[in-house]
Amino acid sequence: MAWLLFFALIGFIVILTVENWHQAKEIKNLERKESSTRQYITALERQITDADVLASIKADTALKAFFDHFGR
Repeated sequence: MAWLLFFALIGFIVILTVENWHQAKEIKNLERKESSTRQYITALERQITDADVLASIKADTALKAFFDHFGR
């Protein structure tokens, strides 16, 4: 009877260890996805900033051309 309890305890410990290992693996995968998502968002923010700067330059150039053509 004691052996049965001993093996049941060992089995329970093994099951908990495997479950914790799976959870740790899932957490690591989620952290990797989060990091990838943050990098993607940062890249998009840079593109938006670059587009804003480019639009500002184009607007300034268009205004300068307009005023150069028609005078101030």
